Amino acid sequence: MPKPKITFNKKFVKESAHEEFSYLLDYIPQIAGNYNQPGISDYPLYAYFSTLKNKTTILEIGTYQGGSACMLSHNETNKVITYDIQNFLPSEIDRKNIEFRIGNFMEEDIDYSKITLMTIDVDPHDGNQERTMLAFLEEKWKGGLLILDDIHNGSGMEDFWNNIDRERHEVIDISDIGHGPYGTGLVNFNRKFDLTIVE
Repeated sequence: MPKPKITFNKKFVKESAHEEFSYLLDYIPQIAGNYNQPGISDYPLYAYFSTLKNKTTILEIGTYQGGSACMLSHNETNKVITYDIQNFLPSEIDRKNIEFRIGNFMEEDIDYSKITLMTIDVDPHDGNQERTMLAFLEEKWKGGLLILDDIHNGSGMEDFWNNIDRERHEVIDISDIGHGPYGTGLVNFNRKFDLTIVE
């Protein structure tokens, strides 16, 4: 059976995402991050990411103050489930397709068959938690698209990023449309999709 096709349009993110998704600033708590141009901020990228699939569940690991969850909520046909180990939200966020959960997602009952898109952005960005999470997902998740934040944020994250199994997963550095020098990576997890990148 052929793989489902998906197109990832970097050109759109570079040229149009910042303006198109700026309306979401009305929902983001003031201190929840920096909404800026792609290549500086990853927020426009997250909103675009939500458009890649309809009527799916997006799993976000690392809610923090809710800014990226707001951006992921752009495509209202999708449900966003976002996890953090404690509540860091500075205020309530009025986006009806976001479900905020407190806890370790690896200890929760999650139906991974419903998840097509996922993001991971957790402190302290040393690569250790990310490595554990990726190994867990390789046991639980059949695949989809995964965004990893801060892949160039220190030697631990660089080591984690460079040692992802490239035969099993398709791995692409998209820092130029993401979190700039701190780095953003796209993983076609288990090579689930026939993925085309538009530059």
